[in-house]
Amino acid sequence: MARISPGARCRWPGWLSRHWLRSWLAEGAAAVRELPRFQRQPRVQRVYPPDVLDRLLWLWAHRQELLDALDSLPHVLSHNDAFRRNLFLRSERLFAVDWAFLGPGPVGAELAPLVTASVAFLGVALDRWRDLERTAVEAYLRGLQDAGWDGASDQARFGFAASSALRYGPGCVRLVLPALLDETAQPHVELVLGIPFDQVLQLWAALCLEQVRLADDAFRLLATLDL
Repeated sequence: MARISPGARCRWPGWLSRHWLRSWLAEGAAAVRELPRFQRQPRVQRVYPPDVLDRLLWLWAHRQELLDALDSLPHVLSHNDAFRRNLFLRSERLFAVDWAFLGPGPVGAELAPLVTASVAFLGVALDRWRDLERTAVEAYLRGLQDAGWDGASDQARFGFAASSALRYGPGCVRLVLPALLDETAQPHVELVLGIPFDQVLQLWAALCLEQVRLADDAFRLLATLDL
């Protein structure tokens, strides 16, 4: 197995995706700016209650601090969308599909879709979030150590927390807001997730709350990291 050095930098092939999270956030910037206009809309309030909305907008205003820190972390080759619906276990072998986002990513960032998207798409029950998060982070750190990693474990924890908070907090407003405002879009959401839209609202509200928690974790870790 290839050895991993915490300070290693690779020359990545040009066909891989680059700066994936920055691009994702840039595509959703307009929706985040528009969100406060609709804060009194009942469905918007259910997903983004005032305290959560304020914390989400604060995260957006300070996103550059997290993005710069993520750029400073060691980078590893990442699927960037490895969650329950894209992973299949067959004959004790794990297979992944949908490699469109393949490219270098900060150490720990791969856990963001594995944990958050798996819950968001109901591959893991919402009340098992913390169990999944703890198990995934611990297993990821063991895998890094097996591959020769001798860096600080908080780098990977920060990579996960910051990536998830940005990607599934402000980064998903452009996907969530249209469904909250346009009732004709709601049947499609119900079809994709397989639950009534009222339960979708509960799910999205819980997911958003978890992202502001992870943002708090990320900034706490950032204050102690040596980057």
